[in-house]
Amino acid sequence: MKNVKKIISLFLLVTLVSVSFVGCSSDDLTLLSAITKSPSITSMESKTDMTLSFSAKGLAAEDQQSFDSIAPMLNGSKIVITQKSKGNADKTIAKGQADISVDLGGMGLSSSVWVDTDTSGTTPKIKEIIKVPAVLATSFPEKFQGKTYMVMDEQQLLDQSSTGSIDTKSLLDFSNNFTPKVMEFLKEYATQFDPGFTMVTKKDSKIVDGQTLTVYNLKLDDASFKKLLNAAVVSFSKNDKALGFVKDYLLAVNDLTGVSGTEKEQGKQEINKSFEEFKTNLPEFLDNWNKSMEILKDVKMIGDKGINIDFGINSDGYVVSESGNMDFIIDLKAYEEAGNKFDALSDSSKKAGSSTQKGIIQFGVDFNSTISNINKDVDITFPELNSTNSFSYADLIKYTAQTAIVDDITAPSAPKVNKVLTTSTAVSGKAEKGSTIIVKKGKTVLGKAVTNSKGVFSVKIKPQKAKVTLTVTATDKSGNVSKAAKVSVK
Repeated sequence: MKNVKKIISLFLLVTLVSVSFVGCSSDDLTLLSAITKSPSITSMESKTDMTLSFSAKGLAAEDQQSFDSIAPMLNGSKIVITQKSKGNADKTIAKGQADISVDLGGMGLSSSVWVDTDTSGTTPKIKEIIKVPAVLATSFPEKFQGKTYMVMDEQQLLDQSSTGSIDTKSLLDFSNNFTPKVMEFLKEYATQFDPGFTMVTKKDSKIVDGQTLTVYNLKLDDASFKKLLNAAVVSFSKNDKALGFVKDYLLAVNDLTGVSGTEKEQGKQEINKSFEEFKTNLPEFLDNWNKSMEILKDVKMIGDKGINIDFGINSDGYVVSESGNMDFIIDLKAYEEAGNKFDALSDSSKKAGSSTQKGIIQFGVDFNSTISNINKDVDITFPELNSTNSFSYADLIKYTAQTAIVDDITAPSAPKVNKVLTTSTAVSGKAEKGSTIIVKKGKTVLGKAVTNSKGVFSVKIKPQKAKVTLTVTATDKSGNVSKAAKVSVK
């Protein structure tokens, strides 16, 4: 039964993806045809703008206070992503660039990523260059600070790793070969699937970047989303071809794993057995599914704005514009009580008790995305790298692992303490950055403080009498304590 649950979980995921934008109406199929054409694109540029909204009400007092403290940063935050990509028709060679900027409550973050892949040969070449955000750079070891770019070389990482169980080239080849099969499956399945209502409608044309686009609108509210989900799962579970597609996918993934031939055969047998068990238990599954949907009937999942997306299709049949919003609701009490009822369905010894949770959280996304220069010449400029402006991610991992061992056994040097007078209200000086400084008089702790990024510290104390001897120690993050520095009050 455990394997059957795994199959059900995956099959539910595939079902959701399969029917997200499909149905049996002509508008649904036209939109799906445009969406499934996207993998044929060999080059393009795109820009996506997203604005996020968060709100919460009725939470427990402590939770509400915590949420209110971060809400100003999250609510209204904006994300802008511009992308360029180009590659060959075989999908074996590709280059890409993405520039990302994030505005969190007025705090700006930005980064860029360049990707260069070549899987045409026996050994795949995959390299990523990441422009390190300034806020992240300060957390790196000092040796790597001040450098603009981090380079991730797939082969270098594999050579350094002792566990590389999947052949990267085979995995990429599988992805390239399986994607067209997914698209064909979606188009074929869509002609048979009927959600029982219209979710895609054709709208008036609009002009975007000088192009006249045919616009299709996808709209779902809470009730229609659940109706779609229910129809999709029931339809998919009864469709032998759909289940066979999922089974073929799992068998293909099983062949990709780097385990022995015996283990692969065991995996294959387990997958075949799991699908047979699923078919045998299908009536029980559908009965529990219907009960689950009844439980979810009064649990609101989609907010009042719903899911509302406009897709713009150009004269070549590509989706080149997407805009709209998605609004989600999490009622903590309703969700937990529904979860308790789900548990009771699978385990009769459990009772569906009430929930002590309270509060409602809302999460929304407004977005606009455009695609241009499809299958045209796209210019991608990679940054020039050298030892001064870049470092290897593999080197960072190796260095971090090595220094972690050293830090665990090496104590900081004794602090360098400035002169302390009878009028002094603080003991200052320098020690290892990030270490905790403790000032004592005999066995009595007078004060503590943590050194800053430059190793400077200042520990507040009460004025001490002349000739009193104070001891000052530094304790690093691994708990290692330095030798004590002694200073006599003047």
